[in-house]
Amino acid sequence: MKNTIALTVLMAFPATALASMPEIRFWWVGDANQNGEYNYSTTEMRDGSSVNTSNEWGDVVVGHHLTGPYGATPFPAIYLHFKHSGSGYAEANLTTERANTGHEPTSPEERDAGKFIQASKASLHFSAPEFVDNGIQVKLVDESGRSSRAIKIQDYRSDYGRYAFSYSIPTEAFERSRFDFEKVKSVTFFVDKKTEAGESTLTLMNIFFQRGAQ
Repeated sequence: MKNTIALTVLMAFPATALASMPEIRFWWVGDANQNGEYNYSTTEMRDGSSVNTSNEWGDVVVGHHLTGPYGATPFPAIYLHFKHSGSGYAEANLTTERANTGHEPTSPEERDAGKFIQASKASLHFSAPEFVDNGIQVKLVDESGRSSRAIKIQDYRSDYGRYAFSYSIPTEAFERSRFDFEKVKSVTFFVDKKTEAGESTLTLMNIFFQRGAQ
């Protein structure tokens, strides 16, 4: 009888439906092996636009940003420097490992594996010291390569940042038909035709998703 009830529950609620996101899903908190390379991140650029890379494989640049009262406290950071033609495209795909550590993937398989993100009543958070208002955007990408709705990060910037501006984007804002929140592969920052032409820097710190926080 117990086995029959258990089977009925599993049929009614498949494994994907039973999955859940931890209260905080760390995405990137630091360079685990301290090599200055965001291992198994990826970049794409075309039509005269580019983003800086750390090596011939196109990994994103990571290091430390000096912050605090005297600018002497190092904090793990991702360095994105876009050179945008105004009509081209450039993106940095920030991936994470399966375990909830906020560290880089350790293999292509781990990079490409989707991670469960709550589609509502949750938010994407990150910090950056720059006052960005040129239209840099962020989107999520699932393991099938489908993109969520894109968001201009300036629309979700805090009004004040003593050492860095904080950003909090409700996951509902990323909703798009056929996008799979249960299998998110990448948090992707990019410039396109909606972004002002020119050079811009975005120094990202402490990227994570949080349940119940807006």
